[in-house]
Amino acid sequence: MKMILLLIIAVLVVALVWSWAAPARQQGKVSKGRVVALSAVSALSPGIALLSVAYYARRNLNARGESAWFLKWLWLFWIVAFIDVTLDKIPGAATINHVVEYLLIWFVAWAGATVLNSDVSMLLGGLAGSGVQLTRQAYHAGTDYATLGVGAPVRSTIEDVATWVFTRILL
Repeated sequence: MKMILLLIIAVLVVALVWSWAAPARQQGKVSKGRVVALSAVSALSPGIALLSVAYYARRNLNARGESAWFLKWLWLFWIVAFIDVTLDKIPGAATINHVVEYLLIWFVAWAGATVLNSDVSMLLGGLAGSGVQLTRQAYHAGTDYATLGVGAPVRSTIEDVATWVFTRILL
């Protein structure tokens, strides 16, 4: 559990430093630093991060019709988030789910680069999220082994809550 806490603190520090170092938000545009931080945070729970991006776009960009095409897929984002959050709480399924989460991290990076009107490279965001995901997989294996899989639901719930909090800070 110490590793979980350390990883979450590390992600929070990186996210906050990136967001504070970034210039103030412009109308309808999210800064590069915030998108990179969002991609890094999305490694904890990509489904929740994707929903946060969609609702940010719905709240702030849809009034001008900029993200209408993206929001047509909102129902699918809810299904993806539900599957991601559920499978991550089951130790055996979580291992398989991590492969899908890599794709979701890159999708969040793409959404940040396009839907959120950021000038950041999708590659930079995807690499930030993938790096955090590699660390996450290492401590998942350790906590699953140490707790015989019993700690997986607790760890996953902490990650889900942390992702929601961080994305609220960043968006």
